[in-house]
Amino acid sequence: MSVQSSVSKRLATNSVMMYIRMIFVMALNVYMSRVLLRALGVDDYGTYNVVGSMVAAFDSIRSMFMSSSQRYLNYEMVNGTAASQKKVFCVSVIVNLCLAVLLVSALEGIGGYFINNQINVEASRISACLWVLQFSVLTTIVVLISIPYEAAIVAHEKMGFYAFVSILDAALKLCVAYMIQFATFDQLIFYAMLLFCEALFIRSLNIIYAKVHFKECHFKFIWDTGLFKKMLTFSG
Repeated sequence: MSVQSSVSKRLATNSVMMYIRMIFVMALNVYMSRVLLRALGVDDYGTYNVVGSMVAAFDSIRSMFMSSSQRYLNYEMVNGTAASQKKVFCVSVIVNLCLAVLLVSALEGIGGYFINNQINVEASRISACLWVLQFSVLTTIVVLISIPYEAAIVAHEKMGFYAFVSILDAALKLCVAYMIQFATFDQLIFYAMLLFCEALFIRSLNIIYAKVHFKECHFKFIWDTGLFKKMLTFSG
C-alpha cells in the first residue's frame, strides 16, 4: 500500500469516527435535556442553566483552547524532536494552569456576587446555588487541566479513542440525569456533584491514555518564555 493510499485511508477512518461521534453526542444531548427537565423541575432546571452555564459555555469553546496545544504539537511532530514535543506539552500544561487560576478567580468573584445580589431565586435556594457554583468551578478546573492531554490525542490522530470517550461522556451525563431522580437530598446540588465526578472520570481516562501511549505526555516543569507567550496569546 502506497503512502498516499495509507494517508487517505487514515483520513477517511478519522472522518467516519468523528461523524459517528457527532451523531451520537447530539442525539444523547437532545434526549438528556428532556430527562433533566423532568427530573429537576422547571425552577431548578432554570437555576442550573443560569449558575452552571459557565461549564456549558466553557465546554463549547474548549476546542479553541485545545487548538493551541494541538497546533504546536503537530508542528513539532513534523519538524521537531522528541525533546521539543516534550517542551511544547509541558509549557501547554503551564499555560492551562495559568488560565485555570485566572478563570477560577473570575468565576468565584463574579459568580459569587451574582448569586448573592442579582439572581432571581428564593432565598432558601441561595445555598444550593452557591454549591452549584463551587462544583461548576471544580469541573472547569478539571477540564482545563486535561486539555493538553486531549490535544495530544487529537494531534496523534487517535480519533477512535477520542470518539469513544466523547460518546461515553454524553452517555454518562444521561445516566446522571436519570440518577438524580433517586437523590435523597437536594437534587440540584446532587446533579452538580455528579457532573463533577463524571468530568473527573472522563478527563482521567484521557490523561491516562495519553500518558501510556505518548512519551511527551509526562509533565515536568520546563520554562520557555517565548513559547509560553506565544501559546498563551494563541489560547487567549
